[in-house]
Parts: sequence; structure tokens; C-alpha cells
Amino acid sequence: LQVIMLMIKMQLGEHTFLRSNGWDQFLQKVTLFCNKHGVRVPDMEANYVPCGGSRRFVQDQTNDDHFRREVYIGVIDKISHKLDNRFDEVNMELLSCMSAFNPFNSFASFDAQKVRRLAEFYPKDIFGSELLRLELQLDTYIDVMRQDDKFSGLENLVDLSVKLVETNRHKVYDLVYLLIKLVLLLPVATTSVERAFSGMDFVKTKQRNKMTDSLLDDCLVTFIERDILDEVDEDDVIKTFMSIRKRRPKK
Repeated sequence: LQVIMLMIKMQLGEHTFLRSNGWDQFLQKVTLFCNKHGVRVPDMEANYVPCGGSRRFVQDQTNDDHFRREVYIGVIDKISHKLDNRFDEVNMELLSCMSAFNPFNSFASFDAQKVRRLAEFYPKDIFGSELLRLELQLDTYIDVMRQDDKFSGLENLVDLSVKLVETNRHKVYDLVYLLIKLVLLLPVATTSVERAFSGMDFVKTKQRNKMTDSLLDDCLVTFIERDILDEVDEDDVIKTFMSIRKRRPKK
């Protein structure tokens, strides 16, 4: 979810903000980390000297110029470029709508219109009169969340969903809670699909290009869930297989 929030920020305008105004805050965090772990922090006003290399072919610049322009801004631009190529407008709209539930900073990102739009992405789960009921729930939801001290200090959707259940608010705002669950399930479902396609490259090789769908499914399960299968006793597998149908006894 933190990665999703970063992608949303990068795609919705903070790319420019980070390039222009984010360096000082980033440098401060890095400096604190280095001081804590005994790492020497170079003088930002001193001339940049490449580590283990010759200065003959290095542009005359300060450490601040090098680390800010070539490293910090360069990485931000590469991330933004990757996100532009990977996520289309529909996906980014979905991610933007998901961010409306973020409870961080007293639900500062909440937007009822985005939540309403998010529900439209799940027509089989919320439809018809339930959309109107969702709007009625949203009219009071955010006010209750901000006024209740139990929901202050929450930083992510997982904590929010847990707190809703603990206070039984998931029954009062059942449609809001349903959308939160769908948002939490989306990264897991996407990752599972990615793992399945990655596993297919290893399982269905050129030598196995004629295997049936049933055999492919079985092989993918054993490959993807191999960590679980490593804990299964082979003798139990043999006994289970033998009990499925009677086998001819050994002579």
C-alpha cells in the first residue's frame, strides 16, 4: 500500500514538487540516517570527487550539484518514466480513488467523490440502490472518523479496517468497509496473477508445450506454493495417493 501511495503521488503532480522542493527534506533524512550509523556525510559545498575513479573526465561540480541533479532528480525522473509506461489513465484513476481512503493525517486525503467513483469500478459488488446508500453513509462517515479519538493516528488502511471491526463501525458503514476490503485485496490479487504468469514461464517450457490445462494447473500450484509443499511429508503423499483407488499389490 505504501508503494501504491508513492505511485499515486508521483503520477498526480508530486513528481514536479519532489524535483523542485523535496531535496532538502530528503537530504535531512539521509543525514540523520548516516549520523546514526556512523557513515560520513560529505560536505555538500565541496567539490565532488568520484569514489575510486579519476577526476579527469568528471565535470567540475559540487557534491550538492552531483547528488541532487544526477542522483536524486535522475532517480525521480526514471521512476516517473517507468510509471508512465506501466500505468494507463484508467489504472491511475483507480489508484487515485483508492488513495481517498488513506487515514493518514486525520483522513486528509478523503474525497467522497473519489470513493463514489471507486464503487463504480466494482459494479458486481455495489450497484443500484446501494450506490445511493453508499452516498448516505459517506455523508456521516468522515465526520465520525475525525471526531472519534480511536481513529486518530492511523497510518494505513489495514489499521483502519481493524479499528472499524473493533468498534463495530463496519456494520454501520458496511459499504464503506466493503470498498476498503476490495482495496486491500487488489494488490494481493494482482500479485497472485503476476506470480502465476511468472511461474508459467518455468513450468510450461518448450519441452512441455503440449501439456493439458489440468496438468498445467496442478504443476503451477506445486511450483507457486512450493514453500508450503516443502513441509509436506512424502510418506503422507504416497499414502493419500494409494488410498484414492486400490493399487495392485507388489508380488
